[in-house]
This record gives sequence, structure tokens and C-alpha cells, in this order.
Amino acid sequence: MHWVFDNNISFEKRALRLFKEQSQKCLPYHQYLKLLKIDIESISSLAEIPFLPIQFFKTHSIITNGKKPAISFISSGTTGMQHSQHLVADLSIYEYSFRTAFELFYGDIEKYRFLALLPSYLEREGSSLIYMCEDLIKRGKHPQSGFYLNNLGELSEILKEDFYISPILFAIPASVLILAYFKVKPVIALSFGVLFAIIVSVIFQSNILEQIDISTLKAIFSSVFTFTEIPMEVIDNTKNTKLLEGINDLYTRGGMESMLWVILLTMCAMVFGGAMEAIGALNKITNELLKLADSAFGLVTSTVASCLGVNLFASDQYLAIIIPGKMFKNAFKENDLAPENLSRTLEDSGTVTSALIPWNTCGAYHLSLIHI
Repeated sequence: MHWVFDNNISFEKRALRLFKEQSQKCLPYHQYLKLLKIDIESISSLAEIPFLPIQFFKTHSIITNGKKPAISFISSGTTGMQHSQHLVADLSIYEYSFRTAFELFYGDIEKYRFLALLPSYLEREGSSLIYMCEDLIKRGKHPQSGFYLNNLGELSEILKEDFYISPILFAIPASVLILAYFKVKPVIALSFGVLFAIIVSVIFQSNILEQIDISTLKAIFSSVFTFTEIPMEVIDNTKNTKLLEGINDLYTRGGMESMLWVILLTMCAMVFGGAMEAIGALNKITNELLKLADSAFGLVTSTVASCLGVNLFASDQYLAIIIPGKMFKNAFKENDLAPENLSRTLEDSGTVTSALIPWNTCGAYHLSLIHI
């Protein structure tokens, strides 16, 4: 039996309908809601639905009344010795769920090779992930699909069929580090790294470039500057469920184009911060904070507040370190505090808080990583 959803009904309506059903038919959940004195009929939005604490799955049998589990999936127990249990009454619903989701995001299962860096189901019973992978391996019907946790040598050989894997490739980041060590300008060092990577890709990975575009120059331009996705037939031996999804993310990127908004925001933040410093606004704020520093504790507190303020208003981490550092340097010296104290304070406040502010350059970068 498969569930057929009406797309005209919103997810929230489905969730509310399921909540009301489970609140009556799942005894542990019903008792939980009763103890919390929650009026089921008063719940009208997704955000109001009370979630069952994960601890209940360790101490109770969470299943609809009258149902018997067809299988019991057990957690890995990484957060403690006691394992959680997921009792599945109808395996067909679980199978339909992950098969449909895979086909929705990736396409026909039979077009893929599944290389699972996991133990087989015989070695690790009760794992929903391994159960899913085993099912996809069987449905994929590819002779090279399988579990390779204990056979990394064979896995390496399969990956080498499509990707050139060699220590030679470490020469690219090594060359950039060497140039940085000799204090070569960052733009020159990074540009050299990009050029070196292009040369290496043409020599050792020409088959991938051919799949991106017939023209090598167009393929290189697309790889460096725009969104590039290596075609399915090239990466189908690595792109699979959650087993090697990191490899897919690594080879399917947005190029420099995807970073433009972060770069523009950084430039705007630097211009704004520079203007604030030039007109003396930041110095004025910092000097006012210095007046409050009548002790070592007050001095450290003022430094923290100054770093946080610059991060908030100048929108740049570097300014939040450099400006308070310059302003409080003499104050720390006059209070017989070692320079290491100032350095630690700047690091603990200016560096750490910058990533928590969305419009700060660091915050913008982190938001771009999670696609917000």
C-alpha cells in the first residue's frame, strides 16, 4: 500500500491531520500530551505541534495502537549507551518514501552505482540507513554496487576509472602555501593556484572537461566562473544517497559566480568601515568605552564591547580586531597587562562574534555555505 498525497493540500494541513490522529492512536504520545495538559483541538499550526522528546524512543515503544512492528530500526548509539528504537509497522511505506525521494532528486535508480562505505546489513542489523542502501544496491542492479567498508582498495580502483587520483594533485595547494610563505602577494599566489589547477585538469582530467563542454576553453571557463555540474554518467559511481554525498558537493559547485554577492558585501563593508574610521566615528565610540575602563576587568569588558560594536556597525571582522587593538594597546600597557591578554580578548570577541552577525562579512560567508 502506498500513500497518495493531494498536492492541493498543504504540508501543514497534512501535519496537523497526522498529529491529531497520532495523539489519539499512539499511547505514549497521548499520555505525553495529557501530562502537558495540551488541548489537541487548540493546535492550529505546525509550530504549535508538540514534538516527542527523543528520550521516549529509548524508553517506550512508539507505535500506533494495535500495530505490530514489521521491523525495528536501532540508532547507532553515538550519544550514549542506550539505543533508540524506530518501530516500523509497514515497511512498504518506508521503502516507498526513500525510493521516491531518490528518484525525485537524482532520477532513475538503475542509472547509478552505489558504493557504500558502510558495513553490510548482515554485519550491522537494525540500521535504517544500511537497509535503505542495500535496497538501492539491489534495485540499481549494477555489478560494481556494494558495501566497501572492508574493501577500500577495490573502491579506490573504481573511483580511479573516472577521476585521476594521485599525490601529484597536492602540488596545487602546496604551491600556494609556498608562495604565501615567501610573502608573495595574495592575488598573485591565488591566481597562480587557479592557473596551475587549470593546467593540471587539462593534462590529467581531460575526460571530465569533455563531458562539461566540447570546447576545452569553454569547459575551463564554466568550471572556474559559473555553476558546473559533472554529468551523471561521469559521477554516477560516486553520487549516491548519503554515502558519498560530500564527493558530489565537491565536484558540483557554483564557481566564482556563486561567491560574487559575498565579495560585493565584503567590499561594501570595507568601504563603510573605512569611512567610519576616516571620519573618526569608530575612534569616538572606542574612546567613550575607554572612559569606563577603570580596572583590568573593566578594560577587558570595554574591549569586548568595542569589538562587538565594530562587528555590528562596521560589518567586518578585520576592522573589529584592528581598530580596538590599536585603541586599547596603550591602555593594556598602562595597566601592566601583557599584550597576550589583548590578543586573546580580541580573538575571543572580535573573531567569534563576527560569524554570528548576518550582515557581517563572516556571517555572510557562512550563510552562503548553507544556501540562505
